[in-house]
Amino acid sequence: MTRTLACGEGTVIPLGHPTAADAATVSPTRSAWAPQDHLEPVLLGRLRSAPVAEVRFGCQLSALAQHGGGVTAVLADASGFRCGPGT
Repeated sequence: MTRTLACGEGTVIPLGHPTAADAATVSPTRSAWAPQDHLEPVLLGRLRSAPVAEVRFGCQLSALAQHGGGVTAVLADASGFRCGPGT
């Protein structure tokens, strides 16, 4: 145990995140992490502002198909019934 997190004692244990050098091999920017409860509202706001996106809760993705005009997702609620527009 250490007295404080800033004391400099202890052992560094890698958590599986890439080092700055590893990240530089696949991205022009450095790695960044944000807590899920901070990131989700940002993503949700962006999706809601997109003209072709529809956000649904209480559904799971049951099929996904890519075609020339975009992507079609089939959603189902917990009981297996399809949920979405026209269902």
